[in-house]
Amino acid sequence: MKLIFSDFKPFQRGTKKVLGELEADILDVIWDSEPVTVREVCDKLNRNRNIAYTTVMTVMGRLAKKGYLEKNKCENTAAYIYNSVITKDEFQKSIVSSVIKGLMEDYKDQVLSHFASEVSKDELDKIEQLVKDEV
Repeated sequence: MKLIFSDFKPFQRGTKKVLGELEADILDVIWDSEPVTVREVCDKLNRNRNIAYTTVMTVMGRLAKKGYLEKNKCENTAAYIYNSVITKDEFQKSIVSSVIKGLMEDYKDQVLSHFASEVSKDELDKIEQLVKDEV
């Protein structure tokens, strides 16, 4: 699955770098507890803040339309069950790939220079091993 990130916020933490705060918080709850209902997500979010059920329902619906979530009707109820379409690890790899590819297109020399100056000897050794494993 190819995810598109239209907004990168480098000074935010975690998934909030590419999603809104509530979207990121909802995905984190789902990754920790799936499958889930809107009520379950809302209850978990309300432990740390006051948020309306309808707001959570709307955002989860948008995440489903964007392709992050799968929405299935529960049998014998009006509720829906939500699952993530992509794991947290796959999501993070997709973010890293998009950001690095985007930077490399326009700033390859600067990216490589900055990267080389920021990583430790151990990290360089790990990169070297990863390159060998890919070849």
